[in-house]
Amino acid sequence: MRRKQSKNYIFDYYQHIKDGRIVVSKWIELIYEYIVHGIEDKTLEFDARKAASAIDWIEAHCFHTEGPLAPNPIKLELWQKSLLSCLFGVLNPKTHTRQFRECVLIVARKNGKSLLASAIAKYIFYVDGGYGTRIYCLAPKLEQADIIYGNVWQMIQLDPEWQALRDEIK
Repeated sequence: MRRKQSKNYIFDYYQHIKDGRIVVSKWIELIYEYIVHGIEDKTLEFDARKAASAIDWIEAHCFHTEGPLAPNPIKLELWQKSLLSCLFGVLNPKTHTRQFRECVLIVARKNGKSLLASAIAKYIFYVDGGYGTRIYCLAPKLEQADIIYGNVWQMIQLDPEWQALRDEIK
């Protein structure tokens, strides 16, 4: 189920920051200012199709793996859609490759960091990465790194397309 992205979530999120509807640190505001101005003055390229592809795919193929929302599909919030738009839709205008290849996400405990990281890992593995893609889950403790891997595995098991393929093979 493909839907068109009707708006640029980066601009929408930035406008919420400027209006005071969303409170962020000065560093987040500065990075969004850099990205918005870069897109406007063409020092950065924005591909809405690539951004929408990541958002739509994650909402269709990634699932909550624990808690009261499990096993429902993930419904991304504005900040998550904006982050995904930055990661997958903002391109280097010379090479037309992703401008941002690394992301440091600092969010308070129990706000879905691992779930979002798992969804991004699954998207890169299935759609964006290509043959031979490697995804590393790093953390200070093995148990923490295993959370991402476990979430991805559970999301695969919950995916209707995977279930249909598995049933077809049986």
